[in-house]
Amino acid sequence: NKRLEQKKIELGMISQELRRKEEEITGQKKTIFATQEAFHKRMLSNRILPSELTGYTFYIDSQYETLKKLVRQRVEIECRLERCKEEYIEINRNVQIFEKLKEKKYRAFAEEADLEERKEMDEIAIRRIKKNNLSEAGDNG
Repeated sequence: NKRLEQKKIELGMISQELRRKEEEITGQKKTIFATQEAFHKRMLSNRILPSELTGYTFYIDSQYETLKKLVRQRVEIECRLERCKEEYIEINRNVQIFEKLKEKKYRAFAEEADLEERKEMDEIAIRRIKKNNLSEAGDNG
C-alpha cells in the first residue's frame, strides 16, 4: 500500500532526525564539560580575573540554555515519532483488514461461481437424463 510505504519513509526520516538531535545533545554536553574543566583549571591556577569569572559563568549558563533547547527539541521529535508510529500501526491495521475483506469477497465470489457451475452441470446432466429417458420411452412404444 502506498500510504503505508510513505508512512514508513516518514518514520525513518523522523528516526534519523532524532538520532541527529541525540548527537547534538551529546556534543553540547561535551562542550559544557570541556568549558567547565577549563574554568576549573583556571580557578586552580589562581590566575583568573574577575571579568573572566563573570565571562565563564555567563558562557556556561548560555551553554546550559542551549542544552535545554536541544532537549526540548528532542522531546518534540520523540512526540512526532510516537504519533507517526501510531499512524503507521493504524494504516497497517487498515491495510490488513482491507486485504482480509478482499480475500473474503474473492472466496465468496469463487464459491458462488463454483456453485453456479455445479448448478449448470447438474442441469445439463438432468436434461441428458430426461432426453435419454424420453428416447428410451419412444423406442419401447
